[in-house]
Amino acid sequence: MRQTRHHQSLTRRILNWFTPVKAFFLIAVLSVCALGAYKFAKSWYLNFREVKLVENASENINKENFSEAALSAKRALQLNNQSIPATQSMAFLAEKLNVPDAILWRTRVTELSPNDPASQSALAATAIHFGQISRAKAALEGIPASGQGSVGFHELSAMVAFGEGRTDDAINHFSEALKLEPNDINKKFNLAKSQLFSIKENTRADAVQTLELVANDENLGSDALRLLIQNAIRFGNHATALDYAFQMESRKSATLEDLLIAAQVRLINFGTLILPPDLQGTLNLRLARYPAFLKRIKKIALEDDEKFLLALQWMYRNGLSQHAIQWTRGELLLYQVADPRVQVAIGEAYIQLKDWEGLLNWTQRPSADWEYFEYYRHAFYAKSLVELGMNYPESDEIHRIWLAALESTSNDRLSLELLANRANSWSWEPLSVETYWTMVNNAADPTVGLQVLFRYYAKNKNTYGLWRITDRLIRTNPDDDILSNNLAQLSMLLKTQLRRALDISSKLHEKYKNKPDYGSTYAFGLLVEKRYRSALRVMREYAVSKLSEPNVALYAGLTFYANDLKSEADEMFALAKQGQGDFLPEEVALLKDPSLIMNWIDTPPIIQADELKSIEVGK
Repeated sequence: MRQTRHHQSLTRRILNWFTPVKAFFLIAVLSVCALGAYKFAKSWYLNFREVKLVENASENINKENFSEAALSAKRALQLNNQSIPATQSMAFLAEKLNVPDAILWRTRVTELSPNDPASQSALAATAIHFGQISRAKAALEGIPASGQGSVGFHELSAMVAFGEGRTDDAINHFSEALKLEPNDINKKFNLAKSQLFSIKENTRADAVQTLELVANDENLGSDALRLLIQNAIRFGNHATALDYAFQMESRKSATLEDLLIAAQVRLINFGTLILPPDLQGTLNLRLARYPAFLKRIKKIALEDDEKFLLALQWMYRNGLSQHAIQWTRGELLLYQVADPRVQVAIGEAYIQLKDWEGLLNWTQRPSADWEYFEYYRHAFYAKSLVELGMNYPESDEIHRIWLAALESTSNDRLSLELLANRANSWSWEPLSVETYWTMVNNAADPTVGLQVLFRYYAKNKNTYGLWRITDRLIRTNPDDDILSNNLAQLSMLLKTQLRRALDISSKLHEKYKNKPDYGSTYAFGLLVEKRYRSALRVMREYAVSKLSEPNVALYAGLTFYANDLKSEADEMFALAKQGQGDFLPEEVALLKDPSLIMNWIDTPPIIQADELKSIEVGK
C-alpha cells in the first residue's frame, strides 16, 4: 500500500510540475524537432534524387541518348533550378543539337558560378560557334586576370580578334598559345592561318613556310594545302597553286572534296596563264593527266549518294556538264540516278549546255519521277519548250505546265521561293509573280512573298499591286502607321475604299500633327471629296519649308491649285518635279494636269488592263 501511495504521489508531483506553459513549450520543441527532421529528410531525398537524375543525364549523354538525357536534366532542374551540373548538361545538349539556346544555358552556368573561368570560357566558345562575337568578347572579359594566361583563353581571344578583323591581336594570342604548347601542331596551324591575313609580307611568308610543313601531317595536311592554294590564288600565283593542288591530289587520304578543289585549280590554269615555253610545256604535261583525274573523281563519287551528288554539281558548275551527262548516260545504273537531287543536277547540266532537246527528253522520260523536286521537272520542261520555239508568255501550254509545277510544291514556302527564283532567272516575271502570290495565299508565313512582291510592284510603278500588297501587310501589322498611311494614299489614288482611307488618314493626321507626310495624305482625301477649304486648312498647319519633299509638295500643290492659289501651287509643283521619277502613274498624271483633282473620282483609271490581269492572278 505504501508503494502505491508513493507511486500516486510521484504521479501527482509530475502532474503538478507539468503546467500548461511547460506543456506548450514541450510540444513546441517536439514539433520543431519533427519539422527539422522532416525538412532534413526531404532535403536529403531531393538532393539524392537530383544527384541520381544528373548521373542519369550524364550516362545518357555518353550513350548519345540525348532525348532521355534532356528529360533527366530537366527533372533535376525542376527539383533544383540552381543545379550547376544539370544546367551544364542542358548546355551541352543544346550544343550537340546545334541550337542557339546553348548560349542561354551557358550564360546561366556563368550566373550560377560567376568566379569560374572554365564556365566563362565555355560560354565564349559557344558564342563564337554561333557567330556572336561580341557576346564571346564579353564572356572573356569576365575572366579574372589569374585565368587569362591559359592556352584556352589565348585561343578564344584570338578567334574573337580574328572575327573582329583585328589580325595582329589574333596573331599575338595564337603566338602566346603556341609558346605554352610549342610542340602542338594544331597551335602551329592556327598561328599560320592567322598570319596569312597579315599585311606584312614577311609574316605571310612565315605562314606559308609553316603550312608547307603542316601539309605533311596526316590529319591537318588537307586543311593546310587548301589554305596554301587560296593564298596562292589570292596573290595571282596560279602555277604555285597548281603545285599545291597536285600535292593535295597525290595524298593517299585525299577526299572527294580535296580532289574537287585540286580540279578547280586545274580549271583556273586552263588557257589562263602566259608562261615561258619550258614552264608551259611542263604544265601541259601535268594537265594531260586530267582525264585520268576525272576518272578518279568518278570512282570516289560512286562510294555514296552524297559524294555522287557533290561531283555532279561540281561538274555542271565548272563547265564540265558534257562530262556529267556522258557519265550518266553510259556508265551509271538506273538506281544511281534515281535520287531526285541527282535528276535536278543532270537537268542543270543540260541547261548549262543549252541542250534543250536533251532537257526535254530528260524531263519527259517515261520513268521520270523527281519526287519532292517534281516542281523542278515541270519548270525545266517549260524552259525546254520555250527555248525550242513555243511562244511565251502567250502560250497557254506554258501556263498549264507552270500550274502543275505550283501544285507539285504542295504550297511549301521554300519550294515556292525556289520556283519563283527560277522564273526570275529566266526573266519570266509574270510566272514569278504568280508563284509569289501562291506563296502569299498559302504559306503559313507570307512575309517573304509579300516583301518580294512589294519590291516588284514598286519597281514597276504598279499602284494596284502596291495597294493589294499593303492591304495584306496591314492584316499582319495593324499597328504600323506608315503602312496605314500608304494604304490610305494608294486607296485614294485608285479611287477605292475612300471612306476607309479618309478615316485612316484623319486619325493619323490627328496623331502626327507635326508630320506633313501624314497631313498631305489627309489633305488629298479631303480634295477627293471636294472639301477644298478643309484641305487648305490642313496644309496651312505646316511651314512652307516643311513641304519641300517631292511626295509632300505634290499634294500641297494640288491643295493650293484647288483653292486658286496659283503662285503657291506652281512653287510646290516645281519642288515635286524634282522627284517625279519616284511617282506612281496616277501621281504623274496629277502633276502633269492638276485640274484632274477637281473631279478625281470620275477620271478614267490609269492602270492598264494587262497590268491588272497580271495582278489578279494572285487572287
